[in-house]
Amino acid sequence: MDCARIARVLLDTEVTKNDVVVICWTGFDRFNYQSEDKWQGLGSMLCNKDFYTKFYTAEERFATMYDAMTLIDRDSKTRGYQDWHFSAFPWLLGEIEKKPNPENIMRSQSRDLDNLFMQEDLESYKIGINDPRTSHKYNQDDDHPTPECHWKWLKQVILPKIKIDLDLGDRVKLDQQRALKGDVD
Repeated sequence: MDCARIARVLLDTEVTKNDVVVICWTGFDRFNYQSEDKWQGLGSMLCNKDFYTKFYTAEERFATMYDAMTLIDRDSKTRGYQDWHFSAFPWLLGEIEKKPNPENIMRSQSRDLDNLFMQEDLESYKIGINDPRTSHKYNQDDDHPTPECHWKWLKQVILPKIKIDLDLGDRVKLDQQRALKGDVD
């Protein structure tokens, strides 16, 4: 799912003034498109090299992500919920972009979103704790963070910033066992 699609899903979700919404934005270089009345989430360049060779620019994809973030921030002010923004990948980088683009650096400094916490991304955290790879029916060598990695990052990085206490430990253990066995959908 790309960042624009994440924003559309949240805009279609019923929230109240008491809700706290935490978004973990994916890599800005991901994309989705609609075909046959269905959203197609092709992920990254690894899945569709044709898109990247013909249409991709880092500036456009970053602008799309940044617009989605701004849209959600403005929606939270309109509907009255709290929104907190975190990143799955190092800020200003993506899954394939390994150096910050100068135009994207300027764009990221042009808006004031004080609820962005992009310095501690999930990908770097995952590497730091040596999260194990998993396998499943789509990919035998998946490097998405496991449920346990997500839980540790939530507890150690996100929850202290948003000042909420949460305990999902037992659920995470079950999900971790399933993920390591390849039982994921």
